[in-house]
Amino acid sequence: MQSGQNFINVRSKYLSVILVLTFIHLLYIPHGNAAIKLGENCKKVGQIIKISDQSFTCTQKSNKLIWVKSTIQKPFQKQIEFTSVCDIDPYTPLEWREIEKYLSQITCPSFYKFVPYSMPSTQPSTALSGNESLLSIESCKITQPTGQFYPWRGFADSNDSQMLNYFKKYSSPRPIMSIQLIPIGWPDIPYSGSPKVDYGRYIDFLKSYIENISDVPTEVKYSIPDRYFQMPNPLDFYKDIAEHGKPTPQRATFWQDAIKVSDSSIDFSSTTVAILVVTPNTPIDKFGSNPDGNGISNEGDIPHILSLPPLNTKVIHRNSLFATPQMMIHELTHAGLDMGDYYNTGIWSHVGVGRFDPLGWDKYISGFWSDSQIFCVSPEAKSTHWIVPSSVKGQFKKLIVVPLSKNKVLVAESIRSAGYKYKLPKINQGVLVYSVDVTITSHGDGTDVYRAQFKTTDKRGQEDLKYDAPLKKGESVLVKDVKISVIETGDFGDVVKVEKV
Repeated sequence: MQSGQNFINVRSKYLSVILVLTFIHLLYIPHGNAAIKLGENCKKVGQIIKISDQSFTCTQKSNKLIWVKSTIQKPFQKQIEFTSVCDIDPYTPLEWREIEKYLSQITCPSFYKFVPYSMPSTQPSTALSGNESLLSIESCKITQPTGQFYPWRGFADSNDSQMLNYFKKYSSPRPIMSIQLIPIGWPDIPYSGSPKVDYGRYIDFLKSYIENISDVPTEVKYSIPDRYFQMPNPLDFYKDIAEHGKPTPQRATFWQDAIKVSDSSIDFSSTTVAILVVTPNTPIDKFGSNPDGNGISNEGDIPHILSLPPLNTKVIHRNSLFATPQMMIHELTHAGLDMGDYYNTGIWSHVGVGRFDPLGWDKYISGFWSDSQIFCVSPEAKSTHWIVPSSVKGQFKKLIVVPLSKNKVLVAESIRSAGYKYKLPKINQGVLVYSVDVTITSHGDGTDVYRAQFKTTDKRGQEDLKYDAPLKKGESVLVKDVKISVIETGDFGDVVKVEKV
């Protein structure tokens, strides 16, 4: 009897241990050498750890980041058939869903992730022209005119030290860069939150954006202070900061004070670009986005600072349009190497209406694509070339560039529903043809997207979004006396014929 009782006691203890271990397992989910404890702190909002058929998401609750259990979503393997680039995406990353839903009430919510495009094994059957038909790459690298710093649409002449130095200093975004966040607060609006929690996702997005659009090696570093630096004056003291606008002497006072209050805690010596953010409790109508910030720090010149408005999804205001990752990238271009705005490209540029990533030409002049990815094609002879979709990652041929003069080029680029264009309906895929003229300096002009010859419109400017511009098989455009035709198309991209007519 005693032996049986001992067996029962041992068995009870064993079951107790099993129950305890099971409970511990439910609380702690191993991930590599670490563990996830539900309800406890995590480091990065939106971070997802997947274990078996469960996922654990880092979520912000009451100004804290904690792990919560959620249902694993199916991976984005197949392209959703969007009917508009403004559709809401059911697979938008968790940290951007509220923003996308909110902005859909007032504007086109645009892109929030990168969808890879895999090249198929199939290739074109059309006979292609050999490299002997190509011009030297220098024939296609139209240069930025000396002394013309706006708009920037060409290459810096290596023999022009003034323009070359300007390019090296102000080119942003670029493959290798260091981003410095400047978080500021106001003495009259107390706030004790974390800049990393509030704005870390923006910087993470920018970093991954640069890595995704670049086919050359990238190195993106960033620094986020652990606190907001309090301005010496209340919010209403500062003038011309409430909305987006041209630079003014009054706003310069704001930039100077922002540098002054953060300078002792931030090393600006290697900063490529600074992004200034404000506490989220700043009224949305009191602080807008402006790309004209600059000043002198203890470590020297800060060439450009971009400000972001606070994200407020409760109040509809035009400043909220700038509190998105897409408009951050749009305005960052103005803060850096200013390409201006594009009024004649429709949806097809990040500096147009901001729907997508940059045009291939703009990636090329910014250093994200290399010379080896370009077909430099003579306007005087007939030739045929295969270009892969521009959203494909890797050292593929992506652009056909035809020099029309020493200042103007004609460009052909293959467009598919992928990359940051993942919301593009298939009906709008094809070959995008556009020209770039570095001598046209009027605001909004100089880069023009063309439609097929049978497609016409009497509209001009941003009202004309040119959704139907990409050429399908059998379609063509004629610019000056150069004809661009699509003669074969597929998942591999497009085969394009260039000829003089």
